[in-house]
Amino acid sequence: MTIDSLPRDQLKGRTQRLLQGTLGAHETVLATMNGATAASTLVLTDQRAIIIKVGWMTGQTLGGKVVSFPYRNITSVEVRASIASGTFEISSGGMQGPERSYWSVNKPGQANAWHSPNTIPITKRQVSTFQRAADLIRDQSERAASQVLAPAPAREPTPAGQTIPEQIQSLATLRDQGLLSAEEFDTKKTELLARM
Repeated sequence: MTIDSLPRDQLKGRTQRLLQGTLGAHETVLATMNGATAASTLVLTDQRAIIIKVGWMTGQTLGGKVVSFPYRNITSVEVRASIASGTFEISSGGMQGPERSYWSVNKPGQANAWHSPNTIPITKRQVSTFQRAADLIRDQSERAASQVLAPAPAREPTPAGQTIPEQIQSLATLRDQGLLSAEEFDTKKTELLARM
């Protein structure tokens, strides 16, 4: 999945202000995608997926709602399509529920995609674009999960019973005896001090 294939829809007004207030200092925006209207927006960063909702159709008449999904917490992402519309939904621990419909239909077990914090209503022609976004989210989630599960790098074994200052003293003795150069001593000393 290439990031270049995803849109960078222009964000305006409250949506732009809410996003700027949400982004971390070193967070990079990868894609911005408005749903069926600019009232529901998906933002993908290098760290998380963000859904921003503004306007009366989303139940945010005077304010806005920002829901953030760190990639490591996402359990699934779905794109559903019907004849003329569809939905994009992110599920994570604690935020799952019944399937969302595009419109409010008052059917048992269905909720409105406009109001749901983890769902964006989309048009039929947006389905393939949001499917590419779903693929990117899945890739990022797998990458985040593998980083969490990766074993920590092995550290050099330290001589039994020696503290770091004692190891540095032993290296100084080797340097003074001519068995280590001053450069080798400085390099190893720097490595040892970095472990403190």
